[in-house]
Amino acid sequence: MTHDHALLRVAYLADAITGSGGMGRYTREVLRALARREDIELFVVLPRGASSTVATLVGPRRSIREATIRGRTRVGQGLWERYRLGSVLEAWGDDVVIHGMTHLVPRTRLPTVLTVHDLLPLTWPEQFNALKRLLLPRQYRASLRDATVLAAVSAATRDRLIAIDPTAADKTFVVPNAFTRHLIEVPAVPIPELTGRAFALLVGDLSPRKNAQFLFELWPEVFEKTG
Repeated sequence: MTHDHALLRVAYLADAITGSGGMGRYTREVLRALARREDIELFVVLPRGASSTVATLVGPRRSIREATIRGRTRVGQGLWERYRLGSVLEAWGDDVVIHGMTHLVPRTRLPTVLTVHDLLPLTWPEQFNALKRLLLPRQYRASLRDATVLAAVSAATRDRLIAIDPTAADKTFVVPNAFTRHLIEVPAVPIPELTGRAFALLVGDLSPRKNAQFLFELWPEVFEKTG
């Protein structure tokens, strides 16, 4: 593909693109939005086996570059992203902006953007397995420190980040999560068992960070007052 220097070159770290959780949805929707822009040239860094997912998101008429994340384990892949990917993207050109979507950006002389979903690896490491508790906080802190710009998904996340590292204040911007159009356009499906009944809907898994336990403890009082 011939490079048009009028285009902004974006290297997009899509390591969570096949994930089922919020980061996966976020990664897919941002890529879909980037692919709609005609002023961006895309280089997508993706997990092994995710090319078909990327192709579906960017559409058949969009030409992009791809690089597969290397490493046999998730730890190995993370270390490759952090310490080896930078040289791969620097070879693409000096006018590249790198956007990390989870916890890492590569060590590089290129400008980098890191989306900050939360600070749980630093503030609540018990949410993660032993290996991540050991390795992720240090690499996450280093990526937060090295990133040129931090995009926090909420003001609360920005406030927590600045409380941890006040030097991040000037480079942290709040970019709230948007609704994916699929959530808005999905057809309504009736649930006969709930027709005509009051009910509560809890969205999310039962991990401690979702705080479902609070609702469970509160529910007897809610039921007593509302039936």
